[in-house]
Amino acid sequence: MVDAEADAVFAAHGVRLWHTMDLGNYMVADAVRALFERDNLPREPRVHAHAVSSAFGLLGHFHGQQWHTSRQWPAEGAGYFLVQHLGTPDMVASLHHGSFDHRPVWEARDGLLVQSEDPRFPFAAHAADEQLDPTFYTHTPATSPRMNEIIRRQGGGGIVVSLVECVERYPAIRELLAPHGVVLPSDPRRLREWSLVMALTGVFNAIDRGLLTDPEVLVHASGSYHSGDFRPVRDEHLRPVDSLDDLRALVREAAA
Repeated sequence: MVDAEADAVFAAHGVRLWHTMDLGNYMVADAVRALFERDNLPREPRVHAHAVSSAFGLLGHFHGQQWHTSRQWPAEGAGYFLVQHLGTPDMVASLHHGSFDHRPVWEARDGLLVQSEDPRFPFAAHAADEQLDPTFYTHTPATSPRMNEIIRRQGGGGIVVSLVECVERYPAIRELLAPHGVVLPSDPRRLREWSLVMALTGVFNAIDRGLLTDPEVLVHASGSYHSGDFRPVRDEHLRPVDSLDDLRALVREAAA
């Protein structure tokens, strides 16, 4: 859509179109994370943990460190810890097992799938391809080789979490966050963005399993909103798009 229409839409309406998923958009914006860290936190080694689909945010943080130190590999460079769910565990699988396709061998027990051989994957889950949060949807991300290179040089790691594990940790996470102004609903079924709960669950699991031993971990709190925080878009404001022609007509109408 952007490749075909950007010039025409700008010529006709003065409106710029761009591809929002371009990595450069994220790297520039997420560099702010590194600048905030530089200005507000002590300069000491730490691991940055983040629930990720493609790890754009952490790549942006690393870009920010490169920018403000003018070094390809910053001397005080951070380690990075990736947290994913079973629906798309590809980055963790690639990092620790060398293949996007790696999965644990599950055993059915008491209505759950369980395993204890691979500490990088959940010990219990409802399904082998469980979709804990639909915003984590990227399979075989192109960012994985670069993230693997950074983690192997800077430190960190990754882990995959399940709904069973997140719900088990949920009361403690909710109590931990409350004094800091992050209010999780008492009923986890009202949660619509699981990123922060996933990240904290992954960090706690990794600490318990001896996978994360660094003295300081900074968790990037990218999302935790719930059903009481917003009103869903009404049907009359929704426009279904089934083809490039549909999208072209909608964009030109909006630009006009």
